[in-house]
Amino acid sequence: RWDDFKAMPVDLQKKYLTNLVETYGATNEMLGDMFYVHPTHVGTVKKALGVVSHNPHRLIGEKKAIRDQMWAAFCNGVVGGGDAVKETPKEPKKLEALPVRCPDELEEAALTSADTEAAAGSGEQAEETVSTLALTNEERIAYLQACGWEVDANSCVMQEVIIPSDFDETYQSYAELQARQGFDLEKLKGKRVKQITYTVTNYPEEGEVIAELLVYRGNIVAGDICSMKTDGGFTRGLMDHPEQDQTQTDETADSTNTAKGEDSK
Repeated sequence: RWDDFKAMPVDLQKKYLTNLVETYGATNEMLGDMFYVHPTHVGTVKKALGVVSHNPHRLIGEKKAIRDQMWAAFCNGVVGGGDAVKETPKEPKKLEALPVRCPDELEEAALTSADTEAAAGSGEQAEETVSTLALTNEERIAYLQACGWEVDANSCVMQEVIIPSDFDETYQSYAELQARQGFDLEKLKGKRVKQITYTVTNYPEEGEVIAELLVYRGNIVAGDICSMKTDGGFTRGLMDHPEQDQTQTDETADSTNTAKGEDSK
């Protein structure tokens, strides 16, 4: 979305933002969520274009509810002012996940301490060696390499997904897996994030294995390694390597053999 906006002529950029501000009272935070960039970045662009906010006072009560309904309707494809409220669904529709090829870079956003807190949990095990910043393809690949994975850079696929507001049993298990890695998906319930995948090239077993990253406002907020097999597939943590499984098996076998040897004495 942001790439498409930036590709527009400057006069159309100004007209587009001005229309959103005047029609919907769109704030920098609302525009940032829509464009998947930080609100500070939106504010910088608005200032450069000369777009003035016409809603300086905080909306409360019914006025805020109406504004939020209008904006939700717009984000779900209903264009217009007051009439849009009548067409707003009771629950905003989730965006359909549409795979697209990864660009070389995601638009750089000005990241603040508030941003870091919102995307809390930067993977304590991998954080010691590499940043969780994931604005570019190179940064994401470097993160995966620090976790011990080699991936095909050209296999990158990106799509938009929504983290559920309520976790079912399956997603709760996934959230617990992420929590063990230092990520906290509880704080991101209902948020739209980027799901970015790569084909892993150094997994020891045969079959297609995927490295998956969830990125929110330029930071990695979750990740896993999964098998695409319909039979015998798996999902494991980024730092959970199959070599560790073999090492544990060998250690268990050694301990068992030692115990048997002592018993025979």
